[in-house]
Amino acid sequence: MSADFSQVAEAVYYDSTSLPGTVRSRTEIGSGYNTRMGTRMIGNRMYAFALSTAFAIIAFTPPAAAAPFDGSWNMALVTTSGHCGVIKIGVAVNGGHISATSGRFVMHKISRAGLISGSGATKIEGVAGPRQAKGIGHFTPSNVIGKWNVTGPSGVCSGIWTAVRS
Repeated sequence: MSADFSQVAEAVYYDSTSLPGTVRSRTEIGSGYNTRMGTRMIGNRMYAFALSTAFAIIAFTPPAAAAPFDGSWNMALVTTSGHCGVIKIGVAVNGGHISATSGRFVMHKISRAGLISGSGATKIEGVAGPRQAKGIGHFTPSNVIGKWNVTGPSGVCSGIWTAVRS
């Protein structure tokens, strides 16, 4: 005679609110552990994770869809808070990938990298010596506008950035 261990494990649960020696299954007890609820919660978490992953992939799918933005651009970063002034940068876009072609800040060459999604949304990062910048923006076929901030040894600056095709 063999026993199914899943049934044995389900049946052997001692309820402290019942008479001594009473054995009930976990699903019979209203305030006890509910295996269906645990499975449902895990399912909801997996669903939320899958949905957010799909959104991230769709929102920032670069190369092929971003080709309308390919070419040379003249970018200007205008400071609205801080002491960075106006910074001009030459930018190239190729297959939705952004890179700097020219520009200096406080005697340091500017490196720029970023991606453009098919909808034109962009995230961009830059480095000039010890200074690091991050920005977001939106490309159209003829211009770009966005926000940026930079941190470095002399403090923090932030502002808006624009770009037009060169």
